[in-house]
Amino acid sequence: MLLLDEALYVTSADIDGFGPTMLAMPNAQVIYTSTPPERGDAHIVSVRDRGRAGEERIAGAEWSNEPDVDVDDPAVQAAVNPAYGTRITAERMRDMRRLLGEDGYRRECTGIWPTPGVPQWQVIPKRRWDAAKDPDAVLAGRVALGVKVLPDRSSAAIGAAGVRVGGGRMVDVFERRPGVRWLLDVLRELDAEYDPVAIVVDDRAVADEAGLADEAEQAGLVVHRATVLDVVSSAGMLFDGIAGEDEAGRDVHHLCRAELTDAAAGATRRPVGGSWTWGSQNVSVDSSPLGAVSLALWALATVRVHRPARVPEPEIFS
Repeated sequence: MLLLDEALYVTSADIDGFGPTMLAMPNAQVIYTSTPPERGDAHIVSVRDRGRAGEERIAGAEWSNEPDVDVDDPAVQAAVNPAYGTRITAERMRDMRRLLGEDGYRRECTGIWPTPGVPQWQVIPKRRWDAAKDPDAVLAGRVALGVKVLPDRSSAAIGAAGVRVGGGRMVDVFERRPGVRWLLDVLRELDAEYDPVAIVVDDRAVADEAGLADEAEQAGLVVHRATVLDVVSSAGMLFDGIAGEDEAGRDVHHLCRAELTDAAAGATRRPVGGSWTWGSQNVSVDSSPLGAVSLALWALATVRVHRPARVPEPEIFS
């Protein structure tokens, strides 16, 4: 018998190496034991798929949850943790979630397997994103604008954030296009139309090439150049506003535009120091809309980057 514990780390190359030695064993068996792997192309995924398909001479037992479950649901947690309610408490599960992070917690503590190909909804749970939809939402008052340019300058987006009529906050994608040459003209038009409280730009221009912030300032626009800390803070702010643990803090809504939903579905956490910002494993997914609305939301909440209105509101005397 060959026992492969923690089989999520076993590769197809490993099997090629020691598999043939089992021909020398009478009545040989291979036993895999594992938690779900990180990637959908792991060897253990193919073994699981063969067992689920009823392949001859494969038997399996599985305790898991579907990808779209509510990981905060006690029934979901109890389904894969037999000691839940006795040795394992809800408080300990919350501690483990903070320790492992969202991705690790979903795998190790709620038994959620990756989907084949590039996994989706790894950061913002789909149910939370759907709950934040409001296709009829309307912005009230002045907005903040965020501009995200991809590092390779293949695409860029302009996002907006503001107070939502009816309560809470709202984010939207004003523009997303390939390349960067269009940005300055559109940004000037939006500045004239909306008089935003702030324009925050994240554009890591290559050496000896003027970035958008430089061009905007030369054109007379007042912009804030996003620092790494600003970008990290903006990602956390959008996450908390849609999927944070504090239910009262989930007050961010969106119009469910396809480009923003695609970016949210394909988003990953890109480590930055001890924190993270938005990343993507799928090169076909344009992440700029997600970065743009995050920056806009951060700008809306960050008074120090606000600029006065071009037409001050009239004073009211009693």
